[in-house]
Amino acid sequence: MTTSNIGEIDPVVCGRIWTSAVTRQALLRVCEDIGPHLAGSPGMAAAVDCVQAIMRDCGARRLWTEPVALSTWQRGDVALEVGGKTFDQAQVLQFLLTDPADVRGPLIDAGSGNAAQIKALGDAAAGAILLAREIHGPTSKRMPGEMSAAALEAGAVGAISIASETMGLPMSGMDRGMDRDTDGGTFPVFGVSRTLATCLSRAAAGRDTVRLVGDGHCVDGACRNIVAELGPEDAPIVIISAHLDGYDISPSASDNMTGICCMLEMLNALAPFEEQFKRRLRVIAFTGEELGFLGSRAYVEQHVDEHDDIMFQFNMDSLFDQTARGVAMFWCRPAIAYMQSLFADADRPVTVVDMLGMSSDYVPFELQGIPTARPAMLSGTFPTCHHTPGDTVDKVQPEEIKRNAMGFAQMVLRLLLTDEPFPATRLTRDEIIAEMQRWHCYEQWQSCGYLGMLRGQ
Repeated sequence: MTTSNIGEIDPVVCGRIWTSAVTRQALLRVCEDIGPHLAGSPGMAAAVDCVQAIMRDCGARRLWTEPVALSTWQRGDVALEVGGKTFDQAQVLQFLLTDPADVRGPLIDAGSGNAAQIKALGDAAAGAILLAREIHGPTSKRMPGEMSAAALEAGAVGAISIASETMGLPMSGMDRGMDRDTDGGTFPVFGVSRTLATCLSRAAAGRDTVRLVGDGHCVDGACRNIVAELGPEDAPIVIISAHLDGYDISPSASDNMTGICCMLEMLNALAPFEEQFKRRLRVIAFTGEELGFLGSRAYVEQHVDEHDDIMFQFNMDSLFDQTARGVAMFWCRPAIAYMQSLFADADRPVTVVDMLGMSSDYVPFELQGIPTARPAMLSGTFPTCHHTPGDTVDKVQPEEIKRNAMGFAQMVLRLLLTDEPFPATRLTRDEIIAEMQRWHCYEQWQSCGYLGMLRGQ
């Protein structure tokens, strides 16, 4: 079978996805039967076993797990004292991977909490607690570790991050950079619900003194990446991936069982055509994304000898209706027109764009110069429940996941059934740095500890 008659395959692939029960079953088994599954926790161990079994049922004959050592999290009591009132864990959460904290200082508005805004505060940040707003958009999301690194340099003693949407639930998070030894990851950051926005904004306007208390702490742990492979074992590799882990407070249905379900649907639909593949398909469920891309970092470190064999990585994280219509390519501009042609050939209305990618499991691959991409929200708003206890199965529409899976499976199928050269190749170290400079992010990535993973380090 060749790409010249791929029109005969497309209806089979799309039909298998649209009629399958994979998405619904996976959502219920992981999010409801198992529940919250933070990397390194018993819940995550159960989720790994569950998803591995589903991958086997979807047709993965070559299937294994790979160990990932990590620090996980034990949550404790918290308190925020402001204006004579004390708020507890119903409205306040300590961010992951910080040490126990009891800090006090004047509250000062730091905008979205990015490095430039914190630097602009000057001496006022010293000894202060910073007030920041969570931001989410195609190019506006704050990088992990960015606020902590900049705040520490400015002499701040803590930070409060307000959830970006009007919801009553506090949002958890992680603001520790990739460099574990030097990033100052114990800087205390607390997430609060949007309901406290007016109270805190008023306190920041008067630079009132506030107090943050939390006794959450890190504990040693371990977890596993799940890897499945189809196709010829000596061929170039196309990776589709998603992170399985979530937060300890959250069932994590949208972030990121949507990505996992899309990946499983693609695997289930493509597996019957394995004998026709001219390239290897590697399907990976990463652990530890929410703790700083720990699973994908470990994978990249453990597979150094394969970096030149990886033709393309497509990573799926937090999917919904809008992501089925956009793909962001990271540092592989020569392949944009080619990728757009694949969707056009499949009669899929998907827009492929050049974008800066900075906050999911594609990052370690980017830093090795490997061509990578992700589904992209090019318009609309991000779902409001992620990283909260409200990220439940009822927030996810299986039909939206299936629409994502059909278009992306058709794209990947076209990559697998041809040996036509892929237009983008692995970047050298100098070319990676040039891309960072093009996007004006070199210093930002350096401050967050990202460059410790840069090719050639």
